[in-house]
Amino acid sequence: MATEPDKAKVDALTSKLSESIEPDEQGRPPLKISLPSDEALRDLASTLARRLG
Repeated sequence: MATEPDKAKVDALTSKLSESIEPDEQGRPPLKISLPSDEALRDLASTLARRLG
């Protein structure tokens, strides 16, 4: 089982990501990313699937 990430690192990354996100009409933080290829999309999906169990 994967270990939980360091809270300070998560906080710092969250803060950095928040700098470039403007909330939508409902106040939700949208996240749009551009990936270099379909393979990168597949890799991201695989990583998320492993994390989400």
